[in-house]
Amino acid sequence: MNSPDTHNLKEFRFPVREELDYLEKLFESSLHSEIPFIAEICDYIKEAPGKRLRPTILFLAARSTGETD
Repeated sequence: MNSPDTHNLKEFRFPVREELDYLEKLFESSLHSEIPFIAEICDYIKEAPGKRLRPTILFLAARSTGETD
């Protein structure tokens, strides 16, 4: 079940969801390793939702000024 905070976060990200989806693909493709310990660290980083807050704010700011290209 989604908490109110989860719903608010999705609503906050909604205007820039396409940009975030693209960023997520780049993030996934760049964080990998054949070394098990490094792969474990990469998986931990991928699961940390806080790593998407700054890009969300950046994309929202760019969108608000019309600088999205």
